[in-house]
Amino acid sequence: MSVDVLGGEAGPRTGLLFGPPGPGPGRGGLWLIQELCDEVSLDDLGGRLRLTMFVARR
Repeated sequence: MSVDVLGGEAGPRTGLLFGPPGPGPGRGGLWLIQELCDEVSLDDLGGRLRLTMFVARR
């Protein structure tokens, strides 16, 4: 199963979001998604972000 989520603004910070959670609220969400999904990608679509998540059927 694959899911695409569109939204937000793209920027240089997107490459850093996949790291382990840091201190403070709102950190580590993409890290957790990456741990739970088989494949995850984050793409810049002309100023907007597309998050694609894939989980293989088991």
